Amino acid sequence: MQIATALGLITVAGGCATAVPGRSLDAISLKDLYDFNTKGKLTLLHMCDLHAHIKPLYWREPSTLISAPNLVGTPGFLCGESFAKYYGLEPSSLDAYFDTYMDFDALANKFGKMGGISHMKTLINEIKRQRGAQNVLFLDSGDTWQGTGVALKTRGEAIVKAQNYLGVDVMVGHWEFTYGKERVQELITKLDAKFISQNIVGNDPFADEFEELIFEPYTIEERAGAKIGIIGQSFPFTSTANPKEFTEGWSFGLRLDTLQEYVDELRNKHKVDCVVVLSHDGFSVDQEVARKVNGIDFILSGHTHDPSPQPIVINETVIVIAGSHGKYIGRLDLDIQNGKVNDYEYKLIPIASNIIPADPEGEKLVAQLYAPFDTELNEVLGKTKGLLYKRDTFH
Repeated sequence: MQIATALGLITVAGGCATAVPGRSLDAISLKDLYDFNTKGKLTLLHMCDLHAHIKPLYWREPSTLISAPNLVGTPGFLCGESFAKYYGLEPSSLDAYFDTYMDFDALANKFGKMGGISHMKTLINEIKRQRGAQNVLFLDSGDTWQGTGVALKTRGEAIVKAQNYLGVDVMVGHWEFTYGKERVQELITKLDAKFISQNIVGNDPFADEFEELIFEPYTIEERAGAKIGIIGQSFPFTSTANPKEFTEGWSFGLRLDTLQEYVDELRNKHKVDCVVVLSHDGFSVDQEVARKVNGIDFILSGHTHDPSPQPIVINETVIVIAGSHGKYIGRLDLDIQNGKVNDYEYKLIPIASNIIPADPEGEKLVAQLYAPFDTELNEVLGKTKGLLYKRDTFH
């Protein structure tokens, strides 16, 4: 608190809550997770910040976040009791376990691990069965290829295979670029999805001159009789937040002026029915983007690892973010009529691996990807008596 005060920042923290008995594991069924108030014919699925975690894991949310005074208590700077109160979470429930740090040890024993591509695939298959595979788009906001031993050992290729297995259609990037420009381009050739970004320019062998786009700025996807314009926004500060040699010659930035131009181009030239920004700006930054750029229907955010149980709406732009590490998939149903979005429904679905069964093909794929490195990666280096966790301002 003294550090935060000295920096002119405010600590946003939730205190430890007394455990209140929630629903038992037996009371939560696949039906609870699959139930959805369907709208229209089109479904967008969204994940972000997988960080190469293709196996189920335990992932504790933070107990402390800090922000500038004007952002205290706003989405993106909520945790613990504050988060639970804001979104109306039942204490000791599955959602409270996934979305907050409170009673984590006890709830981890109760609910088990989170995520894992084989469990994600089972959910994706069920949604495609409900909606029709031809009416579903799966979008990935990046930070996908980097973060685990198997990703490092294969220089990202194992995770590209995992994305292809999941059926990702479009993605943007950030930590992907730690493999270097050439490797990124190699991996894109192995990727079934489209890699788009309107905010990366530079002097590169793949570009004719400086200020040329490195990647396609957007893609137009037709699903359920509608045209969806998707603009890519990779992490705007990659060249300053990461070693410059990884992306030497490429320039990153928010580039809100060109973002507005592409929104207008999609609407006026291509007559799309819906404009989506697939972003790795961060949840708070994307709220500012919605204030400054007109005509965006939805921003699917990433980078800051926030879960958004409910959307935020700013200037008629709907903003959502789907947590991290494969813990969630966001489902967004769209009712599109007469060339515009008439209505929508959103749900952040927790990938509870003790409830959602594993897809056998996914289990087989994960085993194959890890097999060459099992001995090394399973070596015990040490043991701890207490819980070690990663995501927290001061840890």
